[in-house]
Amino acid sequence: MKKAIKNINTCLSIYLTPRECEDLHQRMLATTCRSKSEFVRKVLFKKPVRVLIRNETIDDMIEELVCLRRELATLPNKLLTEEESSHLQSIVSAIKEKINQLADHVCKSKL
Repeated sequence: MKKAIKNINTCLSIYLTPRECEDLHQRMLATTCRSKSEFVRKVLFKKPVRVLIRNETIDDMIEELVCLRRELATLPNKLLTEEESSHLQSIVSAIKEKINQLADHVCKSKL
C-alpha cells in the first residue's frame, strides 16, 4: 500500500544561532528522520520521533568476541601432539558455538 503524497507548499523560516543549529542537527542525526524538515515537522506537531540508542557495552563485547574468535582460530595450528590438538579443537569448537549463540542473541535483541 503506497503512502499518499503530501502537498507541502508553505515555507516557514526561522533564525537560529550556530549553536542552536548544531544542536538541532545533532538531535536529528540521532533519529530515523531523513531530513531536518521531517524532524522539525514531527517535533512541532508533537508526533512521535523514533530515537536510535546504541549500547556501548554490547558494542565493546562484540568487538572483544571477534578478537577472541580470531585467536581461537589460530590455536589448533600451534605445535601440539595429536591428542592435545584434537582436545583443543573440541574446546575451541565449543567456545566458538557459545560466541555464535551470544552474537545471535545480541543481534535478535537489537531488532
